[in-house]
Amino acid sequence: METSFNDKHYELVVACKRGDRQSQFKLYNLYAKAMYNTALRIVQDEAEAADVLQEAFVDAFTRLDSFRQESTFGLWMKQIVVNKSISALRKRKLAFQSLEESEQIADET
Repeated sequence: METSFNDKHYELVVACKRGDRQSQFKLYNLYAKAMYNTALRIVQDEAEAADVLQEAFVDAFTRLDSFRQESTFGLWMKQIVVNKSISALRKRKLAFQSLEESEQIADET
């Protein structure tokens, strides 16, 4: 049984795939707040959530041709935001560990 998704922003996505900047702006405005809130819940930092949001939209619009519309644009976009947020947390953890290691080395000398 094939599942069908009714994406209310289908026409905007199609226009974006054609390179219509105005449609990209409209999609951004429709989804930015919800996607920012998703990122914020994960990264727990407003500035980092804003960075994640920007990276996610750049990535989404760059890879829009790979969006096969097997789900809604919102669901696809949310998955990108979640993945970018998790990556940001990993980077933060690595940076924190590196700082701790540097401090330990300094303490040992």
